[in-house]
Amino acid sequence: MILNDSIFTQGKISGLPLEDNRIILFSRSRRDAPRRFSVEEISEFQLSERKFFRKQLNLQGRDQLVFLERLPKPYEMAVFWKLNGENSLFFVEVKEELRPLGKDFKETLRQAFSNPDLDKLIEITALNESSLVYLSQTAATATSERTYSRFATLTPYIGLGSNSLGFSLPGSLEEAKIQAMGTVLGINGEVYLTFKRTLSLNLGLAWSQLDAQQYLEYNWQGADYQTDAFVDMSWIQAPLTVRYYLDLNPNRIRLFAEAGLVYIQAFYSTSGIFQAEIEGNQVTSSSLPLELGETFTGSVFGLGGDKYLPNRKALVLGIRYLQASGANQGESLSGLNFYLGYKF
Repeated sequence: MILNDSIFTQGKISGLPLEDNRIILFSRSRRDAPRRFSVEEISEFQLSERKFFRKQLNLQGRDQLVFLERLPKPYEMAVFWKLNGENSLFFVEVKEELRPLGKDFKETLRQAFSNPDLDKLIEITALNESSLVYLSQTAATATSERTYSRFATLTPYIGLGSNSLGFSLPGSLEEAKIQAMGTVLGINGEVYLTFKRTLSLNLGLAWSQLDAQQYLEYNWQGADYQTDAFVDMSWIQAPLTVRYYLDLNPNRIRLFAEAGLVYIQAFYSTSGIFQAEIEGNQVTSSSLPLELGETFTGSVFGLGGDKYLPNRKALVLGIRYLQASGANQGESLSGLNFYLGYKF
């Protein structure tokens, strides 16, 4: 820390400033008892990676000196400061003038940065430390227009697609596949992994269903079979994917491709097989249970795009293909789904 504006002293500072950000407790070594230092004595100090400076503020109608924390990634033309407390206050410093960030902080930020390219980002900036640091870092590094989005988003969606269930018929090596159109309802949670919001991790939950039957004729061990298999089922899928985004028109349209893994839990309402075995002139009819697995694992791939709205939320249009295998040999579940979502 800087003591009396001239002496640099190293030691241990016990926590954040106290007494309305005017006092710190400092000891030169662990063996020494902490000593109180006031804001009049200390001009600046560093606590771990956090840096604090003496600043004069007008608080509750009077001017006073306090310790303000300078937020990381400072932008030279507009620096963010934080007054720590139960309800922390934030300020932006422009040309050595500290401007409080209150209810109209977005307008204050527009005036402070005076950069129209940042207006779209300011619209979605929140009054918290991480959001302000991201704005400051972006202002210092932005070289061209690009899409701005929140660090994390949720996207509920609805879709329609073609689903198919594959399995082996009991008592034979013959494989069957039941296909039908089905509805998909889901929600996707997304967290961006890169500073420019081009790469994201997605985890979701979705519900879909299949209700259909399949007629099949085949020969097995010298006998002819006519088989009618039916399944009425639904399933919950949990896809985990990584998305890569490409700006087609910054802040308006983005395209993405995704790939990942999927886990599926299936639920069966009814399933079974009606079968006729034909040997010469003799026909034997039977009804067989269809034992199907309840869990599937596999991969998922997708393409899509975001159409951003004036409120910085977005409509999401996409297509996803999943292919998963069951625990039993020959079992598979696949789907090609088109969906429409709303990202907020």
